[in-house]
Amino acid sequence: MERVMGARKKSPTKATSEEARGFAVVVETMHAEFTVFGEALGGLRTQMTDGFEEMHRRFVEVDQRFDRVERDLGLVKQDLGLVKHDLGLVKHDLGLVKVAVLEHGRELRELRSAVTDLAATKVARDEVETIVERALARSGPR
Repeated sequence: MERVMGARKKSPTKATSEEARGFAVVVETMHAEFTVFGEALGGLRTQMTDGFEEMHRRFVEVDQRFDRVERDLGLVKQDLGLVKHDLGLVKHDLGLVKVAVLEHGRELRELRSAVTDLAATKVARDEVETIVERALARSGPR
């Protein structure tokens, strides 16, 4: 008798069932790891969002500080302009003071010279009295 081998389904062997169970375990493990990864990624996203919001808030504060610095720098520039103007006036006035000092010095030298000339021509009082008496004696009694 001839045996015809037909296409008949074989019942799953023990090795195949174990492979399927192993594969299911691997898939379940990966699914669990992906779930943990997804949760961690969500936490990271929250941290990043919070961090970006904090950075944005800090940048706004920095921008406000720069605005104050720019405003203050503008005021300093204005004040410096006024100081430069005032310094120009002080330099002008100092020039006038120098001219006045030189003029007063010249006048003082002239006065000293005049006083020296007067001192040189000064006659002592007794000499004047003697000269007056002689002059009166010459002219005779009146």
